[in-house]
Amino acid sequence: MRSNIMTTTKGQQLPLTIIIPAAGPCRRMKSAGPKSLIPINNETIIDRQLRLIHQIYPKAEIVVVCGFMAAKVMNYLPDYVIKVENEKFEENNVVRSIGMGLRASRGGIIGIVYGDLVFNKYALPINLSDSLLVLDQPNGLMKSEEVGINSTENKAEIVMYNHPQKWAQIAFFKDKELKMLKERAFNDNKRNLFGFEIINEIILAGGNFKTIMPNNIRICDVDYNKDIEIAKTI
Repeated sequence: MRSNIMTTTKGQQLPLTIIIPAAGPCRRMKSAGPKSLIPINNETIIDRQLRLIHQIYPKAEIVVVCGFMAAKVMNYLPDYVIKVENEKFEENNVVRSIGMGLRASRGGIIGIVYGDLVFNKYALPINLSDSLLVLDQPNGLMKSEEVGINSTENKAEIVMYNHPQKWAQIAFFKDKELKMLKERAFNDNKRNLFGFEIINEIILAGGNFKTIMPNNIRICDVDYNKDIEIAKTI
């Protein structure tokens, strides 16, 4: 098993917190309820995420930010998970949920794993010596409409729509990039931004993200009913 205490290049021991923003309503699948509770091969999306996170980072602190049908999701979650409710989820965007998760976290390294993702264990990196953006494999399962990342020599330059190399919607922040994330996520004027927009702001302000494309990664986000069938193949 892997520890949640990550050794950096400077030999520092830093605790890890994984924040799962799962507040958004399932607008494209209105009858499905909270996306995090959709069953995939007899296991809900959130159960699968928690199982794999615990497998890879067995001592990591986990914060789940709920919104749509929050009571149902929070009552479902195990006791070891820190539960936060974004009561104004309909009035803001994922950056607000990330900010609320950051307020509740204690980690020196923060991982963001979007709450509608179904993935295998290879999507979660071992080496967290840098701030990271995880990429899907070329022609992978992430949809063409999702944002992609333009990178040079494994360094992210911009996250944007219509780029063929897709972001897996998993990111890790530490040191300077984590400080810059907090500055923005705690800013009420940015509560309506998407996560990739904040990442772009950090890059433009001098932040650095290493891009990694894990071997054997399989990952998709569940937005439509057809995505459930794709997720079942992972």
